[in-house]
Amino acid sequence: MEISRRNFVGGALGFAALVGRAAPSATENEARQTLPKWQPGEFQIHFIHTGVGESQFLIFPDGTTMMLDCPGNPAVNLGRAGVPILPSAKLHAGEWVAKYVQRVNPNKTDVDYLALSHFHQDHGGGVSYHKGVTKWKGGEYYRSGFALAAEQLKFRKAIDRTGPTFDDFMKDCSAPGATMKNMEQLYRHLMDRDGLVLEKFRLGATDQIGPLRDASACTGFSVLNILGNGMVAKPDGGTVDLFNGNYDNLKKTQWFENPLSVGYVFRYGAFSYGTFGDFNARASDGKLVEKKAAPYMPHVTVAKMNHHGCPGSHPKVWVSALSPKVWVGAIWHQGHADPYTFEKLGGSQLAATETDLPLLCPTVYPSERRIAAILQKAPWLPRVVPASFAGGHVVVTVPPGGKSFTVRYVDAGDTKMSVAFERTLTA
Repeated sequence: MEISRRNFVGGALGFAALVGRAAPSATENEARQTLPKWQPGEFQIHFIHTGVGESQFLIFPDGTTMMLDCPGNPAVNLGRAGVPILPSAKLHAGEWVAKYVQRVNPNKTDVDYLALSHFHQDHGGGVSYHKGVTKWKGGEYYRSGFALAAEQLKFRKAIDRTGPTFDDFMKDCSAPGATMKNMEQLYRHLMDRDGLVLEKFRLGATDQIGPLRDASACTGFSVLNILGNGMVAKPDGGTVDLFNGNYDNLKKTQWFENPLSVGYVFRYGAFSYGTFGDFNARASDGKLVEKKAAPYMPHVTVAKMNHHGCPGSHPKVWVSALSPKVWVGAIWHQGHADPYTFEKLGGSQLAATETDLPLLCPTVYPSERRIAAILQKAPWLPRVVPASFAGGHVVVTVPPGGKSFTVRYVDAGDTKMSVAFERTLTA
């Protein structure tokens, strides 16, 4: 049976019944209330869903803001492999991201940090899907991803894994090189236009990203640069090179930009959040980088799925090391909602009791994937939040002290910021 990319929206309740899970209760749906505005003292994480890649917007307790990734890949060409582009394909993802940010940003169009996890188009934009070229006195760049967002937003500081020198060994590789060159030109334009400060990511640093507006309002808040450029920071202050200095294999394929992703651990009191870009694939010795990094990773309360939950990601040792209560996945392709990955993330073999099982929060869980999971009688399916069936922005809000946190799904099909799911958990 052929299933279109959009016809699953109206069938969410029916599928919830098929898997033996009720539709969201009144306490989870609250009659479609509007997303509460950020309040001083809260740490808020927005996983912005457009159906075209990955983007996060974070608001620190003092109102400092950070945009982590902004997509520009040609997902509109995926056909049946794609997921709904929301709110519509009328605008490119970077434009939708900028409009979303302005709805939730306490500082309107000003964003304090711009950070790119790695040089792939679904995270930063690039050359194969764009809205033309911007020329300026120092050069030119394609209007895609961050470049489109920057037409509506002003960034204060950029953190880049290889800039400002851009002498990275991956620079001459075809696909990553194109995105890297585009970002380099964009940075230089924003430095000229807005006075943007560009800094190279410092592995192990806890002082590179932090409150810029009122540090006194951020007691217990910190950001650790834990991964980057194929290396991991150890708890004792040392570092581990996951490639042992041998990066030759990385130069052979564009996909191997992934294990160079930068990753952060945000802490706010008892709460912690880990995000690691597309950190997966194999190191030069053939071992999965997630396995090699796992011994140095801390437990976190919430974690973003590496590489959108793609096949081959999240070995059990990595999942066990992080052991979050919530996994959030930025989904823009049918293959991302991989059943074997979801089994590892939500499987009972990692939990002592049913209540210890983590909540699975993909930004969208397409009907095609649900059908396969139902036919396989997947035991982890009840852990998937039903609000993901229609697609939504996932918003995590942490009050002062971080002893609890609230997960909400915001309808991505319009711009009204209506809440489709809400649940509060202890950290």
